[in-house]
Amino acid sequence: PLLVYLHGLTGDERNWSQQGRLAESMDSLAAAYPNRAPGSPGDVSLAGYVSAQLLHTGGFSVQTQAFSADTTSGRQTLENVVATRPGLASGTIVVVSHRDAVGHSEADLSGTAVLLALAQGLSSETLSRSVTLVSTSGQIGTAGAAQLAHRLSGQPVDAVILLGDLASSTVRNPVVV
Repeated sequence: PLLVYLHGLTGDERNWSQQGRLAESMDSLAAAYPNRAPGSPGDVSLAGYVSAQLLHTGGFSVQTQAFSADTTSGRQTLENVVATRPGLASGTIVVVSHRDAVGHSEADLSGTAVLLALAQGLSSETLSRSVTLVSTSGQIGTAGAAQLAHRLSGQPVDAVILLGDLASSTVRNPVVV
C-alpha cells in the first residue's frame, strides 16, 4: 500500500486554513477541548465528539476501539475512532489524524478539522473504494497508529494518508513511501 504523510500547506490552501472554515473549526475545537493529553478526559471527550460528528455525517459506520498504551503520563486507556464508508470496489483508502496533544496545541487539531471536513465532503459521493477515517490517540510514541496498523493487518488497504500539522507555518514536502 501507498503511505503519504502531509504536514503544512502551501499557497491558496494555507489562506483557506488560516482564514476559512478550517481555522474556525480548529478554534472551536481548541476552545472546547484545550487539554487533550493522551487518555485524559479532554481526549476522551473529543473522541466522543469526533465519533458523533462522523455518525451524524451519514454513510459511515463508526466504531470506537479502546486499548492500553504507555504515554507521557504513564499507562493510559486510549481510544481510536474508526469510521468506514463502503465503496463499490474492493480496497480501502485510510485517512488518519491524531487528536491528542501534550500542552495546549491548537495546531494539532488541524488534522482533526480536515478529517471532519473530509467526512462531510464524502458523505454524498459515490465512492469507488471504501474510505476509512481514523482519529487516533497516543501520538507521542505512536500508540494509536500502531494499534490501527495491527487492526488493519491483512485487510485490503490501497493507501494510508496521515494528516500531520496542516496549519503549520513550516511547509514540508509530503512523504510518500
